[in-house]
Amino acid sequence: MPRIAFNFNLHEKSKALQEYKDFYLHQKEQEDYEPEYDLDWMPVVLRLWLHPNHSLDNWVAILRSMFNVHGWDGMEGTVQSSFGFLIDVGSHNYTDYPADLTDGYFMGAEQKLVDFFVNHLGEIIKTECGEESYQSFLQQKEKKWRTNSGRDWINKTININRVCCFLIPQYVRQFHQIDESFYTHNKHKKIRVIEYLYNICHYNEFCANPPEIEHDVTREIHNRPDRVQARQEFIDQLYHELETQELADYLAHWWQITKTSRSLTEAQKRAEPVFKEPEPEPAEIPETPKERMLRERAERETQKSDPRKARRKARRKAKRKLV
Repeated sequence: MPRIAFNFNLHEKSKALQEYKDFYLHQKEQEDYEPEYDLDWMPVVLRLWLHPNHSLDNWVAILRSMFNVHGWDGMEGTVQSSFGFLIDVGSHNYTDYPADLTDGYFMGAEQKLVDFFVNHLGEIIKTECGEESYQSFLQQKEKKWRTNSGRDWINKTININRVCCFLIPQYVRQFHQIDESFYTHNKHKKIRVIEYLYNICHYNEFCANPPEIEHDVTREIHNRPDRVQARQEFIDQLYHELETQELADYLAHWWQITKTSRSLTEAQKRAEPVFKEPEPEPAEIPETPKERMLRERAERETQKSDPRKARRKARRKAKRKLV
């Protein structure tokens, strides 16, 4: 309950907390629940987590029954907010959190939820709602990745709830959604990517000089052994993923540069684009009178040397002689 109350501002809403408790214990919906107007009283990610049956078949059945009632138009908001919440939980610092998260925010169900939302939800949407709804889901999901994923996962206190660790493969993969030429027009984003990759390669150095932490309590939490271990595990997994995935050429180029640079400034200077600008099409030069005369003469000569025309000409001469 402290997890839910903290994230959804339910500290003083005893009725709402009781409704969550009733759903968890008895799968009882709130009494004044009006699906058409209040579908998101409990986000899908919490609905799946709080259900006692965490089997894949049960989670698929829950989503299918909801799509059958509401369709994609009715479900889109709660699906996207749930996916965003899963990402936010993975990137939240939780230095002031009221609950102990050593067992993870979802108390051991993190990997299963990530797998469901990343690998199964899209297929359910395609089957139940069609290709158009599926494409809409993909577009919104990628947009959330580009704006939310990885935020503060290194630069501040990496959380200990492990969600971010299970999202690492998806996070690295989303780099490939962006063509390299995008960074030539958005140089500030390129600077941030290089900085991010450099901090991964030189994390021990970076961690020894963390960003300024103002409050003593926050600093104490930041330096707790479990937090230090969680940050190191995250970095190790992220480094392994970048080493083993087949990266786009430009990203592999930047990754190699950040690994071999002695400073961030040096890495930024070396990280020039590796793609080639398209060659300009040759301009069409008008034909001079002399060139036209030579071309026409060559065409006439070609026609004269055409054996078919020569045979036709010979036949015409033969006919004239017979006459």
